Amino acid sequence: MAERYAVKNAVFASGERFPILINDRTGIPLFDPTVFTLSQIRARNRASATIEAVLRALKVFQLFCDHHQIDLTARMRAGQLLELGELDALVSLCRLPMSAIEALVEASPTGSRRAPVPFKSYRARAKEVDQEVASDFAVVRIRYIRNFIGWLADRLLLSLDAKHPTRGALLHVKEIGLF
Repeated sequence: MAERYAVKNAVFASGERFPILINDRTGIPLFDPTVFTLSQIRARNRASATIEAVLRALKVFQLFCDHHQIDLTARMRAGQLLELGELDALVSLCRLPMSAIEALVEASPTGSRRAPVPFKSYRARAKEVDQEVASDFAVVRIRYIRNFIGWLADRLLLSLDAKHPTRGALLHVKEIGLF
C-alpha cells in the first residue's frame, strides 16, 4: 500500500494555527518538512495559509519520491540529487491536480524496485484526466520544492567536513542548479 500524507492544522493554546505534514497511516509529522517550515517559512512571519501551500507542495514531492523510490538523503550523501529525467517527471507531476497525483501513486505497485516512470507517462495521464493546474500554481509548487531541496542540501553540507569526499560533488550539483 502506498504511503498517504495529509496536511493537518495544529491549534496552539494561543489560537495560532500551524499546518503540519503528517503520515496519514501513523499520524506522525514528517521531520524535514516540519523543520523546514518552522525555520524557513514561519520564521519569516508567513501566514498559516502560506505554510499550508508549502506543505502541499512538499506532499507532492514526498509522493513523487515514494513513487520513484528515491531516498534523497542517501543520494545527497553520495553527492547526487535528482537526475534530469526525474526533474522532468517531477515538473510534469506538479502540473497535475492533487487528486490525479494521489490516484497515480495509489495505482502504482509498491515494494518492488521499478524503473522511473517516463516523462511521457505523466503527460499521457494528464491528458487522460484532461486537467492540469494553472501554470503559475505549478511554478509555485516547483519553487517550494526547489527551496526545500536546497535547504536539505545546505543542511547536509554544514554537517560534512571540508575534506569529505562527497562535499565537493554535492556543492557542484547544487551550484549548477540540478534540483
